[in-house]
Amino acid sequence: MNKPSLNRSAIEQLDRLGLPPNTHKVALACALLWTFRSNTDVYRLLALSGLQNSAGKAFTASDVKAANQQLRDSDLLVDENARATTFQLVDALRAPLYRQLLDTHPGNTLAQLIVDLDHFDPSRSTHYWPTANLPTAIAYVRARFHSGAPGEELAHVKNVLSRSIEWSTIVIKGILLPFDGPTFEHIEPVWRSQLADQAVATLCRYWIPDYLPIADWACEQLRQDPDRLSDDLRLALGDLAMQRGDADLLHAALPESNEGLDAGVYAAALVVDGQWAAGQAAFEAAFKQRKSETGAAKNLLPLSVIWLYPLSLLAQSTPKHLELARRFCVGEAGKRDPSPYDRWGRWVHAIDVRLGKAAIVRAAFQPEAEPRYSWALESLWAIVLSAWLGREMIADADPRVPLSEWRETIDFVRQRLQMCRLPALQKLLDGCEAVLDGRDPPAGFFVAGSGDKWREVLAALQALGGDQPAAAKGGESSRVLWELEIGSRGDLLGIRPLEQKRGQRAWGRARALSLVKLAGNQQLATCDAKVARALRAEPGYRNRYTIDLAAAIVALVGHPCIVLANSPEQFVELTEAAPELDLVRQGERFVMRVEPPLRPRPPTNTHDSQTRDDARRRKQARNGSADLRVARFTGQDRPRSMKQSRYNGKIKRSQAIYQTWSTAQRPEEHTAPGEHRTANENQRDTQHGKALTARSTPPQDSEGGRHHEPHGRGQGNAQAVRV
Repeated sequence: MNKPSLNRSAIEQLDRLGLPPNTHKVALACALLWTFRSNTDVYRLLALSGLQNSAGKAFTASDVKAANQQLRDSDLLVDENARATTFQLVDALRAPLYRQLLDTHPGNTLAQLIVDLDHFDPSRSTHYWPTANLPTAIAYVRARFHSGAPGEELAHVKNVLSRSIEWSTIVIKGILLPFDGPTFEHIEPVWRSQLADQAVATLCRYWIPDYLPIADWACEQLRQDPDRLSDDLRLALGDLAMQRGDADLLHAALPESNEGLDAGVYAAALVVDGQWAAGQAAFEAAFKQRKSETGAAKNLLPLSVIWLYPLSLLAQSTPKHLELARRFCVGEAGKRDPSPYDRWGRWVHAIDVRLGKAAIVRAAFQPEAEPRYSWALESLWAIVLSAWLGREMIADADPRVPLSEWRETIDFVRQRLQMCRLPALQKLLDGCEAVLDGRDPPAGFFVAGSGDKWREVLAALQALGGDQPAAAKGGESSRVLWELEIGSRGDLLGIRPLEQKRGQRAWGRARALSLVKLAGNQQLATCDAKVARALRAEPGYRNRYTIDLAAAIVALVGHPCIVLANSPEQFVELTEAAPELDLVRQGERFVMRVEPPLRPRPPTNTHDSQTRDDARRRKQARNGSADLRVARFTGQDRPRSMKQSRYNGKIKRSQAIYQTWSTAQRPEEHTAPGEHRTANENQRDTQHGKALTARSTPPQDSEGGRHHEPHGRGQGNAQAVRV
């Protein structure tokens, strides 16, 4: 006879839960196996356990089959879809029966029965799990965890088993679901807190109602004995409280703390409450703290929390806030131009559409065909952005179409939110539905109603009126200067970025800035980002870049921080103007003069003249009397850039790109030579018949007064520079 493994006398004293004696013992064996097993497995386990039927004899296969049939007739068994011969008890029965086994059999008894049943030895190998049978692994892990095994042993089981079988599947099917609080209490405290944290975090992110009993158990533990809960579990409960709008639970889960994660959850709670500006400020403080804690630049907070930061910016509606939201979403996406169908790319595209930077891709704001297979939080994001853009914007023709298209998805998301008891997010969803239906949203909603649209327009106008150039803002700690190098004959030789940091009293000395730091930097100001798009990666290298001069000089138009290489203490203002063409009569002929003048081919020996020109330019720059001009001529301008002589009747054409000269010497009236030198022929023209005009102006502070020069030098006279 097999040595009895289960305590028969203790089992005889148990509550049979309304089952006959034999059926109760067979159900206990099914509960120990926990997941889908066959009649043969149950029979073999009863033989190993030493349990006897009501006649005092060992269970036979017929006894097991009859008991299982009785359970099936009572709707207490669930058959597996893939295999008709396997079954398991319903959750309402197997959870209390397993609790009875734990109460009557402490220690390693239950786990050893699983080992003997399936003929494997967990201690045989320290690197690989000895069996690939998933039901066996689930039954063994459940028995070991709920028997109170020490944390070191449980960690070893996880490390070995996860090499062969997906660990999350075992945890979900063997420990978390279905959840039973008294049984969960048997797990070692550290592991118990970790498992509860994973379950609550999954509930907050994916809105799966199956994990709601675990969240309720954790909330009850927080009320009874908060010291038993780990910091991670408290953070997950704070996230849950934020989505529910439960201030009491939030303060109980996250009391006064200096952690950046806790600050992020409190910031999200402000946004959920409709305090947009306060939530934005709290988020930015939390980001700063998280960067100092982790050293990371993105993914600083959980997705269930961090998306409320761009929502707070969209609610304020000014161009400044929208640009800030765009930079944040681009940073989270990890791409400069994310796809409008991606998670964060949809946010970027919606902002670009509102700012007029892109035409709307309406397919990006259409729901999935099967909402139940999509991520519910991402579906809510799409609904929120659709409501923010407006139903007229996302509709092809009929404004009533968007709501009809989103109806199924909205109902699905609302059902999830109701089942998970998240009323704060459900209120947000209801407001979006009202906007898509053409009705006014509730007061304080992030989308203004029809009667409050004027507030958005007024805020945008105020933001535009108060917008100051980057050089005039007094609150920046650093800025990027762009240094132009112009040759002695007026050609554009180079553009170099410089970084200048603010000291306690004035701006410090500008230092060279690597192009690598500019390429792909999503935190650049808008004016600097336009110039950074002119960077070109060198073929064959990952971190080498060059500047496309033609694209960069056009992007620098209107940039507030431009200096010349020979006059780095003065800013120049770069604007766009048309070239000048004069027709002058000289005796019996006409002479055509172009300003800026066309640059002829330099003579063979030009070293001395270039040296004299450079010296003269440096002197003029110091005196503030330089006037530099750059003109771009294309094929459309060539017929006008010519001179016709009455003596030879020949038409001669010329082309010049980026030519500059100084007004200290009046440009001579000349005829276009037969041949000339074209500078920077590898540059491509982006506009036709235009000239860029730059005027040097001293920088100004935020109060409108004169600012210190970049290097603290004296200020020269104002100079006019035409490029």
